Amino acid sequence: MSIEPWLTDEHRRFQARVREFALAKIAPVARELDEHSTFPFETVRAMAEEGLLGLPIPRELGGQGMDTLSYILAVEELAKHDASHAITVSAHTTLGTSPIVTFGTKEQREKWVPPESEPAPGSVSPNPPRTRPGPAPIRAGPGRGRPGWRGATGCPAPRSSSPMRAWGRFSRSRP
Repeated sequence: MSIEPWLTDEHRRFQARVREFALAKIAPVARELDEHSTFPFETVRAMAEEGLLGLPIPRELGGQGMDTLSYILAVEELAKHDASHAITVSAHTTLGTSPIVTFGTKEQREKWVPPESEPAPGSVSPNPPRTRPGPAPIRAGPGRGRPGWRGATGCPAPRSSSPMRAWGRFSRSRP
């Protein structure tokens, strides 16, 4: 089944813009990043500057205010060139920010949904060196400051300055 009947001219222009971005910024470095198991700091920053990290987030909260179809088109176009970039946008949006936007109180949204110049609240944190691959399990310990306490990432200490948090930003510069 094709989504073509539901695409407006605006959707098609947006899809083409994301495609051009992916071809110019992601495709040239995707293989090297995969071969060296390197996190794509520069291209994630570029995606934020392009406005791809806050697509369905309302404008009043610092996002792009775009519809769900636009968000899906962006993830699809990114995935055509590199799945890790697509899942970075998807995880940032659906795992980190959307639950706060959808279910959070006004105070929580104001505190945790960032303007473009601040880190995102719920970005995925890559594991530190010398740990098993993949996201760490979330564990609950006896409580902060007590022996055996573990942060939400499963690490022995909180990791509030993880590499992903440093790049998880919205951008208001592009519609």
